[in-house]
Amino acid sequence: MLWVLKCSDKTNTHSTATAIMSDAPSSPNVVILKTCPTAGWVMNNRIEVEKMIKDQCGEDTVVEHQCGLPFTVDTVVNGKTKRECLPLYFCCPWFLSASMCKGALEKTANGAKEMNESGGSPVSQDMDM
Repeated sequence: MLWVLKCSDKTNTHSTATAIMSDAPSSPNVVILKTCPTAGWVMNNRIEVEKMIKDQCGEDTVVEHQCGLPFTVDTVVNGKTKRECLPLYFCCPWFLSASMCKGALEKTANGAKEMNESGGSPVSQDMDM
């Protein structure tokens, strides 16, 4: 959903504003994935996590990769961060993690999906006008 603010000047003394909702496509979701140097980068598990995130959040989701702390994976969506320590897929090389650790991959992807769905605009008192 895209919110458009339409302003009109009725009497040249004040303006009124109305919100119009549009079904225009919004920008794709962005997920920042910070993975362990060894398991995420050397063992290449970040690619399997990206595939699972795209399965859960949609193919238009953009996954940006960054190097994270050892033995952790941080998923950042809409400014919210979720950290996992030693997910099971960190124990396998990428070509085995998809078949042997599917549940752990789904857990990381579901975390990204939940953060994405709970996101949205800030509460009205926090918005700058």
